[in-house]
Amino acid sequence: MIDSVITLAMPMRCVVALRLHRIRQRAAKRAAGQKWREHGHVFASQVGTELDAPGIRPFPG
Repeated sequence: MIDSVITLAMPMRCVVALRLHRIRQRAAKRAAGQKWREHGHVFASQVGTELDAPGIRPFPG
């Protein structure tokens, strides 16, 4: 993995959505317990692994 920092300008609604996602993901991590595998993905499966095409749902609405 390459360590890098990129700053993006984005609307506040995106910032809020990402912060809420992080809260939900932390809850998923706690629920998964020892099954969780930390890979640093922003969008991860229920056990922390990368998402594959069948595991991605379209955004509702």
